[in-house]
Amino acid sequence: MKRYAEDALQNCNENTNNLWEIATIAEANIYLENETESKKYYEKVMAFTEEKIRMRSSIYLNAKFAYEALTGIEN
Repeated sequence: MKRYAEDALQNCNENTNNLWEIATIAEANIYLENETESKKYYEKVMAFTEEKIRMRSSIYLNAKFAYEALTGIEN
């Protein structure tokens, strides 16, 4: 997964305003164990999705699955 996460980051613009690109950057950083970077981009996601519960939920579930895949801990 780390290789795919690195590929994703190489194809993303860290200064983007595209919600899904921001979420991709956040999730890729989970797989790369860059907690600080991941948190920074998830905070941006939260700001963009304040009134978009369905989008926020989708992004949250992807983060949850990534975390569970890395740790083996199911929440």
